[in-house]
Amino acid sequence: MVIASQSTWPIHYINWCKNGIELGSCAFQLGWSALAGIKHLNRLEQVMVKHAIQANTEQDAVVTDLEGNVVETSASNIFWRKENTVYTPDLSKAGVKGVMRAEVMDRLAHLGYEVEEVLKPASDLLDADEVFITNALMGLVPVNRVGQTVYTERFALDAVNSELHLC
Repeated sequence: MVIASQSTWPIHYINWCKNGIELGSCAFQLGWSALAGIKHLNRLEQVMVKHAIQANTEQDAVVTDLEGNVVETSASNIFWRKENTVYTPDLSKAGVKGVMRAEVMDRLAHLGYEVEEVLKPASDLLDADEVFITNALMGLVPVNRVGQTVYTERFALDAVNSELHLC
């Protein structure tokens, strides 16, 4: 079975890609699932996430699992860099392994970064040198701020973007 849909491309992604975004927090946590990592049509949890972050002033939010580990944002995978290591959540219990995520992980490794899939609390983002998000539509988007923590470095993001020419 093939399902196709048509909608307008989110024009705000151009601005996000060039100028970055701010991430808040999300009270709704993702449950562990046998479907973890798989892209499927049951998006009830993402609907709940979008509902939970409606009052946020930031463009999106960091979403965690039941143990408080970073999983993703409402519609993208997340990466954070500390020195020469780039981290992305281990999605074996919750979340979606996006196509762009896999491409970015491969490119980062090719560029000499150590890439680790981890189960880490959201507080680990506060110690990062750089944070960015990805999905197939928006490409790579720099994160300027998570909560009160500001990020100005874009070394890994710029290196991958120069190879993929997404923004």
